[in-house]
Amino acid sequence: MAFGGKTRRKSYKCGGLIVNENHLSTAVCPFCKKYISVSEPIYTHINAAYDSDALKRVISGNANRVKCNLCGEMFYYEHNCGIYNYEKNYAICCICDGTPPPQYKTALFNILKKQNMKLRQVNEFIHLIEKVRIFEFNLDDRVLENVKYKYIECTHNIQKNAKIILTNAESNAMVFTVYDEYDRETARHRVNLDAYWKESIHLADETITGCVTQWRKVDMEWAKALHKS
Repeated sequence: MAFGGKTRRKSYKCGGLIVNENHLSTAVCPFCKKYISVSEPIYTHINAAYDSDALKRVISGNANRVKCNLCGEMFYYEHNCGIYNYEKNYAICCICDGTPPPQYKTALFNILKKQNMKLRQVNEFIHLIEKVRIFEFNLDDRVLENVKYKYIECTHNIQKNAKIILTNAESNAMVFTVYDEYDRETARHRVNLDAYWKESIHLADETITGCVTQWRKVDMEWAKALHKS
């Protein structure tokens, strides 16, 4: 996670739609705590159905990825960002600075609500990446969070503040990467895809289906609360 930083906004057309990037002048490296110059583009708004290049960068984990030119460490620059895909029926907002996400009174929210989109809110860019992967792989994030909790969190020695992130979905298994608080990889786990289908059957129907008309946080805490209820 980058701290501080100044941005210089640039907008340009891509696929007939506006894609916003911020060209950063400075950021604070979370590792060496030094101010650095950043030249990489930082996405703040992506229409995934029209910008395939940006979508590929998000899925690969390369979007908003910055390398410190002093210590050489890589990190995600945390900046408020939104991504949506009408074809896959999802919209995700990453809110890093504590501001509220778009609400009913905003034009964007009303458009998304009318489309019956799956609306998700996350607080870190790495979680936005995972949500995009989940929906682009045609998976249900509510089932997936339950799988992560039961088959990884409860069966492996996961450190506090670690993040369990879906990396890939293969024909017969899902690959999860465990990251520390600085988004450095510490372990990988494979879970048979049968576990996903098993959990999708066992969860209550109202937990999996239904129209969502507000931004929701569906994460590990959500899964833990589900098991306590």
